[in-house]
Amino acid sequence: MEIVDYIKKTTGLNVVSRNLPDEVIKGLPLYLSIGTYQELYIENRRVILDIRKSFQGITPDRLAKQKELLEKYFSATIVFCFEEIESYQRQRLIQKRVPFILPNRQMFIPTLLLDLKEFGTGTKSQRDNLGAISQLLVLYHLQKESIENIPLGEITKLLPCSPMSITRATRELVASGICRIEGSKTKVIKFSSEKKELWNISLPLLSSPVKRKIYFDDLPELSPRMISGEAALGHYSNLSSGENNQSAISIKKYRLMKKLNTLPEIHLHDGRFTVEIWNYEPGLLSNTNFVDPLSLYLAFKNDEDERIQMSLEEMIGNIIW
Repeated sequence: MEIVDYIKKTTGLNVVSRNLPDEVIKGLPLYLSIGTYQELYIENRRVILDIRKSFQGITPDRLAKQKELLEKYFSATIVFCFEEIESYQRQRLIQKRVPFILPNRQMFIPTLLLDLKEFGTGTKSQRDNLGAISQLLVLYHLQKESIENIPLGEITKLLPCSPMSITRATRELVASGICRIEGSKTKVIKFSSEKKELWNISLPLLSSPVKRKIYFDDLPELSPRMISGEAALGHYSNLSSGENNQSAISIKKYRLMKKLNTLPEIHLHDGRFTVEIWNYEPGLLSNTNFVDPLSLYLAFKNDEDERIQMSLEEMIGNIIW
């Protein structure tokens, strides 16, 4: 079965296909008897494929409602399969968290994304967002250099990540519909869209890199010092940012500095200087001492300040994709 082969090839997971009993199909309400149904077990997780030829005449809202009703009937995750869906419709399906497969082109199964984290780490994750390494791969591709057609093992030369971390991250990206994996012996990433569209498609799955903030009265010795916050946003837009008193470091660097006792006295609530602790190394995504614009956007995207939101739009509008 083409769909089964595609899932196996792109995720590396064990997939078993079974025919549904006739009484199950016959018991389906007439208004839901639209597609052809197939039962899959992906690493022992039950999934029902709803296979349809055309997306014509269907809206993402209607499909989201059908998904809800079908999942109640089958008591399983529903994944819609189509031969063709326009890219803007795919983006809307992703935004509405509706799972779909375009065989040999794109796959988006959010519940499988959670399972991939479980299989890869041995612990169950409750997040709907990409993990830190997966997000780092996407942002690196969008801003520094393309990672398409680079053997997965070679990506470790670009980013300080283990081969296992890269493998787990690419599986998450495949399950999210952001990319696919091609090749048999030498595996490479192929993204589903051009960079600007890829950013828009990925955005619902991306999260702020800021894990927490700490405060100091004396500026810590950070080398290099990556400027973040409003000062960085002012660098990329016309925002009047005031003092340059906010920096970003990775959680790994913070732990090392704390272990070596090289940090000034930490304040938990306020101080003259603010240091953001990021889930990944901010310097990996920027060629300057300002944090990269896309991570900065994610850090500020839920800020209700109208000045901030206008500056974020300006910054994204200035990016040459």
